[in-house]
Amino acid sequence: MTVPNSFRRNSRIPKSLVLHYSELSEYDTEILHGVRVTRPLRTILDLVGTGDLLISTLRNALREGLQRGLIRTSEISGAQHKLHDDKKAIQFLRNAAA
Repeated sequence: MTVPNSFRRNSRIPKSLVLHYSELSEYDTEILHGVRVTRPLRTILDLVGTGDLLISTLRNALREGLQRGLIRTSEISGAQHKLHDDKKAIQFLRNAAA
């Protein structure tokens, strides 16, 4: 779960929940069934950063997102410009587009 950098919790966090701290823009999120979630491309790029999943799995997710219209090529271009410090994510997007 991604929470703002300012998030503080007084009680114990369940072991099944991993908190990631980040400031998300409105562009990175959407409301789905009444719940604010990260957009598909943002989720994939976050997973690239964790190294928890195979790159081939994430590449397939990106391709499926494009095919299903959940991710637009303009989003990928915009993400490449915004991620100028995240070499791993930029490399992933370049390789996935090839």
